[in-house]
This record gives sequence, C-alpha cells and structure tokens, in this order.
Amino acid sequence: MTTQNSPHVRRRQRGRPKSDEFARPLKDLLIDATVEAVSAGGTTDTSARQVADAVGVQPASINYNFGSWNDLIAQAALRAYRSYSERIWAAALSAPATPEERLTAFLRAQLAWAEEESGWAAFFNFPKSAQTASDILFGRFGEQMRQGFELNYGRLYRLVRDVQEGVVTADPEWAEKTGRDAILADTKMLTEAIVVSWTSLGMQIWGSRHQVEQLGGDHLRDYNARAQNLAIEKIISGLQA
Repeated sequence: MTTQNSPHVRRRQRGRPKSDEFARPLKDLLIDATVEAVSAGGTTDTSARQVADAVGVQPASINYNFGSWNDLIAQAALRAYRSYSERIWAAALSAPATPEERLTAFLRAQLAWAEEESGWAAFFNFPKSAQTASDILFGRFGEQMRQGFELNYGRLYRLVRDVQEGVVTADPEWAEKTGRDAILADTKMLTEAIVVSWTSLGMQIWGSRHQVEQLGGDHLRDYNARAQNLAIEKIISGLQA
C-alpha cells in the first residue's frame, strides 16, 4: 500500500489546507505518510517534500503542524514502534498453542518486520543514523517508548519462560498485569530472554539488508533461511535443556 493510493488521501491544490478538507486530520495523514516513506527509504533518503507530495500539501504544512521535519519523524517513529509491538504479539497469539510455536512465531514476526520495514529497523537499531529525530522521540515520548520497550521484553520473557517450563500462559495480558519489579527480580530468566532478544536482533539486522542480489543472490538467501531456522531451533532446544 502506498499513501498516494490510500482511500483516505485525496490530492488538493497548493496552499494551506482548510481544517475540513480531509476525511482524517491532516496531522494523522502526514504521520501515516512518513511511516510508509521511512519504512521504504529510511530517514536519509526520505524528504519532507516527498511526504508532503504524497498527502497533497505544501512542505510548509509539516512545520506548521509539527514544528519541524524531525519532529514529524519522531511522531511517526512512535506510531511505527507501536505497530511493530502489536504485530509481533498478534503473531505469537495466533500461533498454535504450544510454547515452542508461540515463541517461534514471535521471533519470526520480528524478522519479517525488519525485512519489510527496514527503514524503521535501521532507525531503532542505529539511532545515530537519525540522531536529531531520535533525540526528539525520546525527549518528548520517552516514557511511552520505555513502556513499550518493557512490554515487549515482558512478553518475550513470558514466552521464554513458558518454553523452559513447558506451559502456555493463557492470559494474553500477563505482561501488562505483572509488575516490572516481579519480572526484574527473575534475573536468570530475564537474562535468558535478553540473550534470545540479542540473537533475534542480529538476525533482524542481517535480514533487513537489501543487497542480497549483490552479495550472493539465491545462495545467500538460502543460507540465510537455513541459519534463521537453525538459530531458532537452538534457542528452543537450549531453553528446553
């Protein structure tokens, strides 16, 4: 889907938009367009003009509504991170009800997101690639990002613990209901979850590269798939052991 083809977006003549000109608030349209543009091209190759053109407004509308282009990137990043969190957790919950399948689905959803949303994967994993926007994100929305980060780790912690214990936690909101202190107190299991997360992160970073054809083509693609399968198998068998 591209923002230009979205049913919520219609082209307009140049000039400051009227408040009732769009079916949705202009700020939301600009955030959505930025989420899509950065996802495909990263922050370096995405411009304010590109986003403004996608919505059908002047680039000045970005400054008028957000203060700056980097402020818009920061708000788009918050929305992108929330979408990422929802996506990977939905994948875990829709998997077959075994601890191994749920953890596998969670990890594979992370990999798929990094491949499909590689621009945002670069932004979150390498914040210095867009330092100003990253600083604004954590300066203005730091608490919301911290809560989202801890929620994702709480969910991963529970999935990892389920595999080790051979159970499936029935309550999908377990992480939200469990205090952070209780999770932090389980040092050994939380450390296991962090190691799993680091392994997944390495696969995400490699999977988000788009030079597969230049680096090896089908051979590299095949070895990547095998390595991902082996890494997940080793994660599962290590936890079961």
